[in-house]
Amino acid sequence: MNSSDEKAVQAVRAKTQLRDQLKQQLAEQAGQLKKMQEEAASLLQATRSMTSKLRVIKVPEGAVLRGCKKTRRKLREHGF
Repeated sequence: MNSSDEKAVQAVRAKTQLRDQLKQQLAEQAGQLKKMQEEAASLLQATRSMTSKLRVIKVPEGAVLRGCKKTRRKLREHGF
C-alpha cells in the first residue's frame, strides 16, 4: 500500500472508533434518562396520592380552607 492508502485506512479507523465512542455515550445517556423518567414518575405518583388526601372546605365567601382544625370545627358547628 502506498501512503495515501494508509492515510485513508487510518482515517476510516479513526471515524469508526469515534462512532463507537459516541454510540457508547448515547447508550449511557439513554440509561440515565430512563432512570430519571422513572424517578419523576414515582415522585409524581407520590405527589398525587398526597394531594388527594387533602380535605378542602368551601365557605360562603369563596375562601378555601385546608388543615385548620379549629376553623373547620367552627364552620361545621354553624352549618357551613
